[in-house]
Amino acid sequence: AEHFLESYHKKSRYFIYNSKQLHNLESFSSDAGINIMVINVQAFNARGKDARRIYEELDDFQSRRPIDVIKANRPILILDEPQKMEGKKTLDSLKEFNPLFILRYSATHRTQHNKVHRLDALDAYNQKLVKKIAVRGISVKSLSGTNAYLYLESIEVSKQTPVARIELEVKQSSNIKRMIRKLKKGDNLFELSGELDQYKGFVIADINAVTDTVEFTNGHQLQAGEATGDVNETTLRRIQIREAIKAHFEKEQVLFTQGIKVLTLFFIDEVAKYRVYTDSGEEGGEYARIFEEEYSQWINDNEKLINDAGRKQYWNYLKSIDVSKTHNGYF
Repeated sequence: AEHFLESYHKKSRYFIYNSKQLHNLESFSSDAGINIMVINVQAFNARGKDARRIYEELDDFQSRRPIDVIKANRPILILDEPQKMEGKKTLDSLKEFNPLFILRYSATHRTQHNKVHRLDALDAYNQKLVKKIAVRGISVKSLSGTNAYLYLESIEVSKQTPVARIELEVKQSSNIKRMIRKLKKGDNLFELSGELDQYKGFVIADINAVTDTVEFTNGHQLQAGEATGDVNETTLRRIQIREAIKAHFEKEQVLFTQGIKVLTLFFIDEVAKYRVYTDSGEEGGEYARIFEEEYSQWINDNEKLINDAGRKQYWNYLKSIDVSKTHNGYF
């Protein structure tokens, strides 16, 4: 409303389409101002009695079809999340509106049309829609002659020698699981993995906290933020989620005593990866499951560290929130 008032110096009028309140549609068509009709797909694309009324000649609407009155306006269609409206029946129904043109708003377009505007992270920062952007790069490196999965998360400096937080595959009783280990110079990944063949020759020769690199006796080297081996899309997403959780907690511990709430946002490729809607209700998607696993892992790994730092109040705060309650989504 504010946008149209600023641009056209007229206050816009809007209503939600209801087949039983067609006097609003009459005003929508006869008024010369800015008129907005909000309508959901079910109102013109379902088989129910109320949905069919839009295509029927109605006695209480001067024997006219509502769809004919709408299309006579040559409306501008604004579609929210258009990737959900790509079924043939829906696309055919949209033609019935005889639109002047269609604007599609989405962060995850399935079908690309003529792009007229894009708002990316840098634009959002420059327009002061967000205050700060922090980027943690994750790169995939090919180590010639090996398929060993490794991810160097970070290097920690302590009073003793530096240690490297490395994720590797570890043989379990019935499967192989990827786990993060704190490793030091001289550690043998072949032994630590339960003697998986791909880690033969991977003995840590040096951990350099200045260059953030780990070098192995076989000559291979990894930089912090690099992953190698079997790195698929899911692996990258898990690493990104883990890094976001880690960064969140680092920031939250600093701001907790100041009463400042920390929020971390995840921009995802599709809603179904986070939340799946079924006939029986909703359930967590792939990203929700990964989030809860990584969140719980961080909590388990850092309990002693937080309490030793004298942050008992902060720890009690964390433990009072169930992992399933600490994340939520809006789309």
